[in-house]
Amino acid sequence: MSQQPEHYTPQYLPNPNQRNPFAPSYGLGATAGRPVYVVHQKSLLISYLLWFFVGVFGGHKLYLRQPFMALLYLTLHGLAWLLMPIGIGLIFAGLLGILMFVDLFTMPIRVGIMNALARPRMY
Repeated sequence: MSQQPEHYTPQYLPNPNQRNPFAPSYGLGATAGRPVYVVHQKSLLISYLLWFFVGVFGGHKLYLRQPFMALLYLTLHGLAWLLMPIGIGLIFAGLLGILMFVDLFTMPIRVGIMNALARPRMY
């Protein structure tokens, strides 16, 4: 038995004879009575919106399941504001700015990797 990630939620189809006109028609006969796992993929638009609004706090990293990087972003942001009056905070702010700039271009790759890892495999 294969190990399923915990974000897979089984949903049972109630009756294969009652079809939803808005549901896709593929796979209804083969999945009658068995659970259907719904995997929610990550959105590139949501990732960029989180990067724009809460990126300095690491919000986009939490969305892409990178909690340690989010903690690093939050720490750099806090140190930058804490040490800004003595001038050392500029170093931390600059490092955070470089990381944010790199995220601007690597976001599509990371979202693609997360979506590829979330897709169930049939062997």
